[in-house]
Amino acid sequence: MNTFLPAKNNVSLLFSLFRKIDYRDKENSDKRKLFGIILAYLVSNTILSLNFFSFFNERSYIILTLSSNLFLLGIIVLNEFDNLFLAVRSYDSLILLPLNSKDIFISKFISALLYLSLFVFSCMLPQIVFFYFFKHETFNTILFALTSFLFSFSSILLLVFAYMLLLNIFKGKSHILLNLFQLLFFLFVFYSSTLSSRIKRSGIPVNVKIDITGFEFIKYFPQTYYAESVYNFIYTIAGTAIMIILIAAFYYSLSANYLRLLETVMSSNKSKKPKKRINITLYGNILKKYFLKNNYETAAYGLVKNQIKNSRFLKLKFIPFALMPLMMVAVGLISGIRELLFFNPSESSLFMNTELLILSPSVTMMIIMSAKLLVSNTKILDDISSDTLWIYENLSIPDKRLMINGANKFVYFNFILPILLLILLALSYAAGLFNVLMNVLFVAVSVYFVLSVGTMFDKVYPFTLESTKFNSASKLLEILFSMLLGVLIFLIQIFVFQNIIFVIIFIVVFITVSILLNRI
Repeated sequence: MNTFLPAKNNVSLLFSLFRKIDYRDKENSDKRKLFGIILAYLVSNTILSLNFFSFFNERSYIILTLSSNLFLLGIIVLNEFDNLFLAVRSYDSLILLPLNSKDIFISKFISALLYLSLFVFSCMLPQIVFFYFFKHETFNTILFALTSFLFSFSSILLLVFAYMLLLNIFKGKSHILLNLFQLLFFLFVFYSSTLSSRIKRSGIPVNVKIDITGFEFIKYFPQTYYAESVYNFIYTIAGTAIMIILIAAFYYSLSANYLRLLETVMSSNKSKKPKKRINITLYGNILKKYFLKNNYETAAYGLVKNQIKNSRFLKLKFIPFALMPLMMVAVGLISGIRELLFFNPSESSLFMNTELLILSPSVTMMIIMSAKLLVSNTKILDDISSDTLWIYENLSIPDKRLMINGANKFVYFNFILPILLLILLALSYAAGLFNVLMNVLFVAVSVYFVLSVGTMFDKVYPFTLESTKFNSASKLLEILFSMLLGVLIFLIQIFVFQNIIFVIIFIVVFITVSILLNRI
C-alpha cells in the first residue's frame, strides 16, 4: 500500500537520490566521477592561476581569477540547468511515486547547491594557494577565499535568473545564452593569456607585473568592486548580504515557477522534430570522389552534415567557434591595428626578421583553436539524443579512425577551408595576395597535419559523448593545449618563412606526411 512519507523524510531520501545521480558516471561509479570532476578543475585552474600569478599584480590577479570562476561555473550551470535544478531527466519517474512536487524541488535545490559548491571549491583551491604567495599574509588570503566564494555564487545566481527569463520569454532559444557565454569564455582565456606578451612588447620591464586596473573598461565590471573586499571589510559585508539576498530571491522565484519552467523545458524537448535530410551538393560530390576514400568516411561525413543541419543545439555549438578567426581579422581591419593581423618582429632580432610577411600569432592560434574545438564538438551528442555508442558497436566498422576521419574531413572542408579563404580575401588588400596566400597555405597544411596526428590517438566515435556538467574544464584544457600548438606552429613558421623555398618544401612534405598518416 502506497502512503505518503513525512515531508522531512521525503526530502532527505530524494536529496540522497539526487546526490548519487549527479555524481554517477556511465559505469555507475559515483566516486570515480567525482574524482574526475575535481581533478579536471584543479588542473585547469592551476594552469590559469599560475599564468595570472606570473604576469599580473595582486589586484589584477583577483579580478582575473574571479572572472575565470564566472565563466567556468557559469558554463556548468547554463549547460545543465534543466537537470541541475529542475530534475528533467528523472521527473517523469518521480511524479509516479507518492511524492509532493515541492519536496522534489527542495531536495533538488539543496543537491544542486551542494554540487555547485564542489565546483566552486575546486576552482578556488589553486587560486588561494597562488594568492598567498603574493605577500604571505594569512588574513588577506582568507578574505580572498571568502571574496571568491561570494562572487562565484552571486554570479551563478544572476546567470540563472537571466536563463530563467529567457526560458519564459523565448521558449526554445535559451541555448543562445550558453553559446554566447562559451564564446566570451573563449575570448577571455585567449585575451588574458596573450595580454602579458603584448604589454611586455610595449616596453614594460620584464620584472614588473601588469596592472589591468589601468584599463578604463575594467571599472565597469563587478569583479573590480568585489576585489575591494580583500582590502576593505565593508565590501565583504556588502558581498555577503548580496549573496544571501540572491539565494533567497532565487529560491522563492524558482519555487514559484518550478512546474511552469519544467513544463516549458519538457515541452520544448518533445516538440523538436528532425528536418528533411539534405541532398549532397556538387561540392559534396567532389569531396566524395576525390577526398573521402571509403564508405565509412562518406557515412561519417554525411552524419556530421545532417546532424548539424537538423539540430539547433549543434548549430549553436559549431557556428560561434567557426566565426572566431573571422572576428579577430575583422577587429584588426576595422581598428587599423596592424599588429593584430601581422607579426611585427623586433629590429634587433635577426631570427625574427623573415623574407615573407607572417600572420600575427594571435590569428594563427585562433585558427588552430577553432579547428580543435570544432573537431571536439563532433563528439558531442545533441540535446535530445542519448546512448548512441551501441549503434557503432553493432556495426562492422573495422577501425574507429575511419569514422573519425570522415567527421574531421567535414570540419576541415566545410569550416576551416572556407574560413581560410575568407581570411585570404580580406587580408590580400592589406598585405598583397602572394604574402597572404603563403600564410594561408602554411596554416591550412598545419591544421591538416594536426588533425591527422590527432586522429591516430582519437578513440571516440562522432556524437557519442553527452554534453555534461563537466565540459567547461575539459574545454579550458582544450583551449590551452590549442594555444600551445599555435605557439609551436608559429615558431616553426618563423624558421620556414626565412625563404620561399623553405615554405614550398614545408607545404609539400607536411601534406605528404598527413596523407600517409590518414592511410595508416
